[in-house]
Amino acid sequence: MFRKKRCALERSLRTVGVDLSKPLAKAILEMMVDNELSDCSLTLEAGKIDDDFTYDFDTEDLEEWVCSIILETDGDCLISVRGVNKSGNPPEWDNVEISSNHDLFGKPL
Repeated sequence: MFRKKRCALERSLRTVGVDLSKPLAKAILEMMVDNELSDCSLTLEAGKIDDDFTYDFDTEDLEEWVCSIILETDGDCLISVRGVNKSGNPPEWDNVEISSNHDLFGKPL
């Protein structure tokens, strides 16, 4: 049986505890791959603003902020992702609104 090779991005998301079986995580993984972040290792800063969950991802090597997620307690979620431009001019943000019943780690809201 053959196993699909995981990219650095997927490995780093799993390392910080992201549940890639849930729709929210699948959406951010797809957006990050679309923004050419497959070879990036990321760090995660999770927090709360009022009652909303916040998640910010930075690249380990370039220390650039590449993803921001705001997840409200009612499940409304804003995902913002951008790629990395080594010339110093970061690309535009891609923004998507989705609904989720789970946080980034797979826990029900």
